[in-house]
Amino acid sequence: MFRLCSIKVLILISLSLSAQDPFWEMLEIPESIKYLKSIAVNDSGHLFLGACPHDGDGGGVYRWKGEGYEWEHLGLNKRAICSMAISQSNDIFLGTSGYIIRSTDNGITWDTLKYMLTNFDDIEVSEDSMVFAATYYGVLRSFNYGDNWDLVFNNQIGDAWMSSIDIGHPANYI
Repeated sequence: MFRLCSIKVLILISLSLSAQDPFWEMLEIPESIKYLKSIAVNDSGHLFLGACPHDGDGGGVYRWKGEGYEWEHLGLNKRAICSMAISQSNDIFLGTSGYIIRSTDNGITWDTLKYMLTNFDDIEVSEDSMVFAATYYGVLRSFNYGDNWDLVFNNQIGDAWMSSIDIGHPANYI
């Protein structure tokens, strides 16, 4: 059932040959993905999928480089990828169960930036190197692409939590 849902929700992605000639193309996702949680595209047109493992399989990050390429599993297969964002410099940020993770080399290597006993449900990157992450505990912010973090909104409401954020432009409000 979940596989069928993820295939249908899946990936109808708007690709364009030129600004005047947009089209939609349906892509099959890897069979190992059971729960697709996040999708992002970088400036090179590489498509990234973030998945959650099911029975120990199918989690992690996958990359598709375009027509003629196969999906490539980039690791983190035991991690539940809750959210994903790509910066203007093509750094990939992942919000997972307990960690914020970054790749500066198109997914070849991954560095853990922050640990908290929570899910990072949404992650957003601004144009000026700020990164925001939504969690049960509130909203975290980094001014330097994730090297340092501070809590900018502390959730003291109880059972309510931040599951989605968006950055205003300029990035002076979320």
